[in-house]
Parts: sequence; C-alpha cells; structure tokens
Amino acid sequence: MKHKAKSPKPSPPPVELSDPKDLVLIGKQEVLARVPVTFTSIWRMAQDGRFPRARVIGNRVCWYKHEVDAWLAAVPLRGYLNDDDGVKHPDTFQHVRRRKERAKAKTRDKSGA
Repeated sequence: MKHKAKSPKPSPPPVELSDPKDLVLIGKQEVLARVPVTFTSIWRMAQDGRFPRARVIGNRVCWYKHEVDAWLAAVPLRGYLNDDDGVKHPDTFQHVRRRKERAKAKTRDKSGA
C-alpha cells in the first residue's frame, strides 16, 4: 500500500513587533467575547481571508491579540442617512419604501378601474 506524501502546510506570515512582550495569544472564548459574531462566522471569514487566521498550539486554537485588535479597528463605520462624512449607508429600510410604493399602486389601480 502506497502512502501519499503530505503537502507542507503554508507557514503563517511573519510577525513583526517592536517588543516581543506584545505577543499575546487569546483563545476561542476571548475572541468570541471580543467579536460579536458566531464562531462559524469567524471560521468562514478566516477561510476567505477576511479575519486573522488562528494558530494551533497542541490541541488549542488561539489568535494573536494584536491581529484581532487590528481587525476590529479596521471594521468600517456604519453609515446613516444625511451624513456627510462620505460613508455610504446601506438602504436598510427597503421594506418601508416598498410598502409605500405598493400603497400608491393600489390607490392608482382603484382610481383607474
């Protein structure tokens, strides 16, 4: 029976910090306490490259605290109506606009029929 040779895992990117004391690892529970999403969402974002990749030490999964903090600092601001700060706001009230459009269409249909 032949065994396939395992392909080498990619090495994590080098960490360049001015002080080695800044290397603090945090576990899954602390990441979940800091980032308001589920672990499944964190896993998916890490797979897509939108969240820092975890490190494995023994059988524990952990992240560098400074990477998670940098990710949190880079999360975009939420835009609001009538803001002039250049942040585009999502149209979160589409249901209200659609309801008004349907009401107008009904009144036109009744008056035209």
